[in-house]
Amino acid sequence: MAPSVRLPCPFGVAYDTINERCDPQNTYASQHMTAYNALRITTGVLGLVAFLACLRKFYLIRSTGGSSIQHRVYLLLLVASLMHVANCVDPYSYASIYPPFLSALFSDICSACLYSILILCAGFYAHLVAPAPDAARADFFIQGFLLCALFLTWVIYVVVHPVYLAIAGTHAGNFLAWYIVMQYSMAPCLLVLVSSAALVFGLQVYHRLKCIHEDNEHAAMIAVARRRADSVKSDTHRHNQPHDPILLREESSNDQHPTDFDRRILWVVVLNELYALVVILLQMWRLIDFVVVDQCSLDRARQCSSRGDCDLPIPFPAVAIVQFSGIALAYWSFRKTRTTAPPPSLARAASLSASLLEPDPSPTCGGGAVSSDEYSNESSLALLLDSKTSLQAAVSA
Repeated sequence: MAPSVRLPCPFGVAYDTINERCDPQNTYASQHMTAYNALRITTGVLGLVAFLACLRKFYLIRSTGGSSIQHRVYLLLLVASLMHVANCVDPYSYASIYPPFLSALFSDICSACLYSILILCAGFYAHLVAPAPDAARADFFIQGFLLCALFLTWVIYVVVHPVYLAIAGTHAGNFLAWYIVMQYSMAPCLLVLVSSAALVFGLQVYHRLKCIHEDNEHAAMIAVARRRADSVKSDTHRHNQPHDPILLREESSNDQHPTDFDRRILWVVVLNELYALVVILLQMWRLIDFVVVDQCSLDRARQCSSRGDCDLPIPFPAVAIVQFSGIALAYWSFRKTRTTAPPPSLARAASLSASLLEPDPSPTCGGGAVSSDEYSNESSLALLLDSKTSLQAAVSA
């Protein structure tokens, strides 16, 4: 009679060599409980702080009529931070409280939310720089890009793992974790595509806005020279002419200078791209390490559950650190809220700026000047001309 083959203990439970059984109290974390508890507390506190901060900002956005993209972004940030609060109970399933599928799912949902925010940014920038004559056609392709990117993101992070476990079996699939290869091979490719689109269109928005501010500053100088010339001819009070340029900000105001506003937009675009590059490099490193070193198997965990007498250290929480960094970056990028409507002078400046920037044989903005049709959308006007608010906060649905 062939000897029976003993299956490993469930993931998270170390084999008890003394009693020769699977003791649920003898977990991977039991030998490093202090470090694991510190990880739990840190994850829970940071997740709770992020959740409360995002909840407060979401309430302010709802109260002050923030932009539609802000509503979506902070809703995703609420979900992402809430996943860390839920996952702090058993982050790696080393205490055998959560099954490994559940702890991984919490982390994957957080990653999917951060991916979705970057995808929304890319589509947002693309909408702003879409040519006015082909707006309907451009909108069709932009919406298609958004739907495809969001669909692939949530398939990679939410669907791949359970489908793999359904095929390989829950017990064996937890140790032969081929789903990690699937996720970390597809996710970087998607992130390269999305981050590149966000960078290209974001830089175009920055350049477009910079051109608008430069042209308005030039128009303001011409208006001052015209007023001085008229004052020499007549001592009477000069009434404002309909064709006089309108400054984007009053000379007596203390608003942020347009160049500072442009620079902040550039910082948002560049920092998001740098963050995406760091994530891509970490994902590629994790993929290579898992394939080459671990040989597509959580071998140390399997040996601990099969033979016992193991010392499985608590992994460094690199994924959690990257996710918290992404939450903080997204919060900073979308933190500005507009509490009042743009002043009437800003609306008048819109039509003037559009007329100043009508296409001519030698446009000032690279890639073609901005046409007046492009400013028919009130949200784009508020976005490109309101120097009091951030790029993301100024857009309304």
